[in-house]
Amino acid sequence: MDQAGKGQTNQSNVDGLVTSKTDDAAEGIKEKSLGEAIDAPPSTTDGEIFFKLYKRRWLGIFLILFLNISSQINWLTFGPVAALVVEYYNIDYNALNWLSNVYAVTYVVISGAIGWSFDKFGIRWSLVVGALLNLLGAWLRYFAVFVTNNSSGRFALTMVGQFVAALAAPYFLNMPTKYVALWFGEKERAIGNMIGSSPIGLAIVMPLIPTLAPDVDHIPFALLVTSIISTVLFLPTLFVTSTPLIPPSIIASSPPLPFFTGLRQIANNINFWILLVVFSFYLGLSTAFSTLLNQFLTPYGYTNDQAGIVGLLWTLVGCLGAVVITPFFRRSAVMQISVKIMMSLLGVMYIVLLFVVHENNLPAIAAVSSVLGLLVIVPLALVLELGAECSYPTSPSISASACWGGGQLMGVIFTVIMTQLIYPSGSATFDPRPALVFQACVGAVSGIVIWAFRSKSLREMETQKVKEDTLMVEKERQDASSKV
Repeated sequence: MDQAGKGQTNQSNVDGLVTSKTDDAAEGIKEKSLGEAIDAPPSTTDGEIFFKLYKRRWLGIFLILFLNISSQINWLTFGPVAALVVEYYNIDYNALNWLSNVYAVTYVVISGAIGWSFDKFGIRWSLVVGALLNLLGAWLRYFAVFVTNNSSGRFALTMVGQFVAALAAPYFLNMPTKYVALWFGEKERAIGNMIGSSPIGLAIVMPLIPTLAPDVDHIPFALLVTSIISTVLFLPTLFVTSTPLIPPSIIASSPPLPFFTGLRQIANNINFWILLVVFSFYLGLSTAFSTLLNQFLTPYGYTNDQAGIVGLLWTLVGCLGAVVITPFFRRSAVMQISVKIMMSLLGVMYIVLLFVVHENNLPAIAAVSSVLGLLVIVPLALVLELGAECSYPTSPSISASACWGGGQLMGVIFTVIMTQLIYPSGSATFDPRPALVFQACVGAVSGIVIWAFRSKSLREMETQKVKEDTLMVEKERQDASSKV
């Protein structure tokens, strides 16, 4: 990944003053050191401003995607085979759900520090540390299977491994927005965010784990496979470059605010707070839904495999929709109205889900879940990009950390509430209906609140200002030359 890709890319041109620069032109120039901020203006020659897009930016964003997939698999390893896990570890369903909740709790606690580390130590070392924690946690979970004479000890070591792996998640979840801001052009950022933030791992884990662990005796094998995946993905992080030599856009060439200054600025940004609240509710519901999906369906006679198919459709339809639709969202105004419409429709679909979840209705459940997946996953990258747009010049790592942190916090809260609604204390039976009602109510509220968000793109305004200043400087230079 350290070698610049060959070829030329196009960037916006303002009367010939802002142009692209080939990768060939930068050959022989020393790369920036790891973690070094871009604190110099883009290359200039005779009034022209040069930017460059490196082909290896795609390798970097896809590596972040694969690391996110590995983290998502580790996060939800136990959900698709909930009944088997309860039997294997001799625990109840509340304890089982905390194997998932530990990710969200850990994220909320350390997310801000991870955002700071991106700016302090750079992309490469952040990914190396995250990937190392991810593989260590996965192997600790596997080593727990050798604790054979004490089920409590086995579960405790598994929880420790889950906690260590959870420490890695913020490195991967928060990274796409930061990486895209440094490596991608103005019209590519939504696409880059869509790739790096894709929850395709949820689609993989739903059928993967039941296939690897069809019965209790195969749970150790499933944990071994997830450990190997985490180990393989650690190696490429050693070859990542933190920043490009020549920035890809005007915004990338401008240093963000210092971390704590950015925190103070974002705390007073009402539009960001609206976006944060809605994103937190929306992500929290999707987290609870994916965690509790089996527990929603099995009381009505559906098997783990059938629940896995529903979860697979939820994620696949959403990811495919994001691939097809996201490239059309290149301007902030289009993103805003699209996100508002999709969030409102999402609230409606949670209400519809309430009425289709019952016995012998798998096709309808699968269809509604597919639409839910589309309305959850497509806006994901758009909301993260809007968060960076409305909070500029705050570092994208701060806005992303806040959004993901809020979503993870609400994911824990919603999962705990919905678990208690499914398994009421003192009751010998369980019923997912109250949890589905709660989910529908929260979804409907989110679909209404999002319409209060109204913000101009501060990034686009800054880009236009720089272009106008460049034109003015060039005009003054030409006037001075003509007088001579």
